[in-house]
Amino acid sequence: IVKFGILHIFLLCILDILLKIK
Repeated sequence: IVKFGILHIFLLCILDILLKIK
């Protein structure tokens, strides 16, 4: 569960960066 939570946050960060690039 912990690893999944960290992965979820990591994915959210990536999506945020991609949106900023666009």
